Amino acid sequence: MKVDAEEIDGLLQLAERQTVAGVVADVIMRCNEYSWEERKKVRMLVSVINQISADNDRVEIELLRMVKFLNNRQMSFIVMKGQTIGTLYPNPKLRESGDVDFYMAKKDQRKIVEMLSQKTTIEKEHNSKHFNFESAGVSFELHTKVASFPEKAVQVYFDDIIEQEVTERPEKVVINGDEVPTLSPTVNAVYLFVHIFHHFMGDGIGLRQLCDWMLMLYKNKDRIDRQRLGEIIDRIGYRKAFCAFGCILTEKLGLKEEDFPLPITDKDRKWLDKLLKDVYKGGNFGKYKRTFTEAGWKHGFESAGMAFRQYAKFFSLTPKNNIIWAWHTLKLIPRVAWSKLKGEKVYSKKDKLGPTNANN
Repeated sequence: MKVDAEEIDGLLQLAERQTVAGVVADVIMRCNEYSWEERKKVRMLVSVINQISADNDRVEIELLRMVKFLNNRQMSFIVMKGQTIGTLYPNPKLRESGDVDFYMAKKDQRKIVEMLSQKTTIEKEHNSKHFNFESAGVSFELHTKVASFPEKAVQVYFDDIIEQEVTERPEKVVINGDEVPTLSPTVNAVYLFVHIFHHFMGDGIGLRQLCDWMLMLYKNKDRIDRQRLGEIIDRIGYRKAFCAFGCILTEKLGLKEEDFPLPITDKDRKWLDKLLKDVYKGGNFGKYKRTFTEAGWKHGFESAGMAFRQYAKFFSLTPKNNIIWAWHTLKLIPRVAWSKLKGEKVYSKKDKLGPTNANN
């Protein structure tokens, strides 16, 4: 990919909005040669790569400490997204990291939260499906469920699938020599899309989430059970949305159509430009189309407005769900706005998890 030195600043700004700056900087470095006068731009690329790599090292250390902490206490859990998906990248250090997401098996949820509340400060927002805490500057989310659906039957169905993944020999990925439990390829391919779609219909997504999903599908194309994946997608009512977003992977990100687990039709392709326009405009989690970035009632009402616009624009992708979600959103606005103003701390202890080389 030929990139003139004068184009580097603008390209990196776009990449940062989509949370893919590390990958883009690396490609520019490897595919171009610059003169001595242009070396200042090259040093900027190196700085971006080094910072993202350092961030990944920091997150990885804290992730593995948490895994060890829970394993030593025989807790059942899995790690979702994040560093587990980073293992699929040609260079995991170049994937921009975020927070660390754990799902806790139902039987151990209370025990895990109570144990950690003795070590650190744990908070839970109103109506949230996860607990939050920090360790050495790394944000953790402890999930009691991995996704919310408007229909109770669908919620129970999906919750049971995830719970089964945790309790019946979870998939393992190796990070820096340590095994980390995660979702199986088939369920992970569904879950990554559900996470993408729910954020898209709420605040927004960036290209990083789509790259994660694409790599999961490509690297596990021979391990994904397409029949079971189709059954899950149909049961939750997301086939049309799944295939519409799949067009971004096959038309723009390089995934071969035969490697996508479900058939893509011409009707699905008609969504491509509309979906991409929204992704480009909002950037990672839609923060570039927001007016209010700080938590509070204004942020809450803006979030509701963004969600209603998405329900309207993309109504026919999941019509039944959108009607129910709109109703739920209307009912939640007052409560969520109020919780944003006052917060809702559930557990509070101010110690840390302990030193990095702790035996626990």
